[in-house]
Amino acid sequence: MADEHEEKAVSDYATLSDKDWFTLALVTFLLSAIIIAGAAIWVFAPDEQKSLWRAFSGGSSMVQRAQAFAPFGVALGAVVTFCTIAWRGVLNTRQLEYQAEQIKHQAQQLALAQKQNDAKDEENLAKLLMEGTKLLGAEQASHILAGIAALQSVVVSAKLPFAPVGMDILADQAQAAGKEDSTRNILEAAANALNEGARAGQKSRRKISFNFFNNAEDRALAINGMVEVKYYNAEVSGAEFSQFDDLKSYIFRKCVFNNCTIKKGVQARDCTFKNSRIRHLTDRMMLDNTFEKCDFTGVTFRRIMVARARKAELEERLEALRDKGNFMEVDYTDTSWLDPSPITWGNYLELRDVTESEEDEFDITTQ
Repeated sequence: MADEHEEKAVSDYATLSDKDWFTLALVTFLLSAIIIAGAAIWVFAPDEQKSLWRAFSGGSSMVQRAQAFAPFGVALGAVVTFCTIAWRGVLNTRQLEYQAEQIKHQAQQLALAQKQNDAKDEENLAKLLMEGTKLLGAEQASHILAGIAALQSVVVSAKLPFAPVGMDILADQAQAAGKEDSTRNILEAAANALNEGARAGQKSRRKISFNFFNNAEDRALAINGMVEVKYYNAEVSGAEFSQFDDLKSYIFRKCVFNNCTIKKGVQARDCTFKNSRIRHLTDRMMLDNTFEKCDFTGVTFRRIMVARARKAELEERLEALRDKGNFMEVDYTDTSWLDPSPITWGNYLELRDVTESEEDEFDITTQ
């Protein structure tokens, strides 16, 4: 209300337009020119000439007349300059107001165009979602792969509500494709599309599982963006294992890990770890899994929930580590600081002097 009152109060005052200021500047210039011309005649009239100008000058000399008129000449010049500047200022203000109106109009047009484009994008995404879903029901693998590609375009767009629905459909397709060897290429395509969606910030609401027991190719694929993924009887390579973005979302049962770096958060049971780097270990993980030729250098060990009755079994598991080729660098034998009853790893592991090249390979500071 105060702003409206202030604007109204300002607008009540009389204002001059740019044309008015131009006319005023022109008139003052002409009047000043006439006055200056008359003053020049008066100032430069010869002192010896007995004329009206001589009488009017009161007998003063040319220099005196020039000095007398000088302040008035400066004042006339200031008036003309003021009117000219005012005219230019009003003109510039009008130009700025016009430009502001043009910018406002362009912004409105851009907003309208953006709104239309968003509506068009949503329409295109809806069509892609429908067409992609239809293609997944085809018998030809090429059609199914085309459907996965269409759904990948939907999930990477991060548009609600299409992207989450696309993630759920892709998760269902990955689950179905994981049941047969012949559809391995479809599983890989669906996994890649889901990973792209996860990188775009999307997440499926599905819980899926894969059992590779009867499959000729049992390599586990990293599938991100799921609530939960379970792997049964899969082989997990180090390269693939490094692609799992949130270990808490994955559960491994009866799997074989090769050349992996095992950190905190791995949920594994009845699994075998081969040629892997063990950086974090719990008593439960030790009891539920087997370790062969693994590097325990720098491992942190925690007792979390083992009952007293299983402590003897834990001791047996620890004693079996050396027989299966598990080892630790000699300089890292006292690293189980998280355990209230620290384990003397030198009693259970083969101690090795790691060469300089091996130190680079097994550098725990980079893990």
